[in-house]
Amino acid sequence: MRNARGRTLVIALLALGTAACHSGAWSADGVGNPLPDVSAEANLVVRNESGGAVNVSVAREFRSEARLGLVPADSTKTFLLESNLWDSSPVAVVATPVSGFGEARSAPFDVFDGSTITFTVTPDLRRSYATVR
Repeated sequence: MRNARGRTLVIALLALGTAACHSGAWSADGVGNPLPDVSAEANLVVRNESGGAVNVSVAREFRSEARLGLVPADSTKTFLLESNLWDSSPVAVVATPVSGFGEARSAPFDVFDGSTITFTVTPDLRRSYATVR
């Protein structure tokens, strides 16, 4: 009698597991699918060689600037640019000092999927520049 109950319990648990798999609670669908394409992004590397922290933004033609973040003095920080920030229109990188005046602005440039933009903020903000790879 005890052995029969044990078998019944095991069969019931197996049935529950099978039902859970087929109900969508767990599914192996998509396990073999390739990873999503993340190349619709670009990297912005900001090298701040100035003596103070700067706020970094991306300026798009005919649209407002999108603030990315802060880069401390004499440091480098990398930002991920999603495609909605540059979607087929030229952009410029802008860095404004946290304390002080002026701004460092790159010339407008086109961004492509998988690009790496390096923006160097120099002590003389007017001489700052960007390179695109």
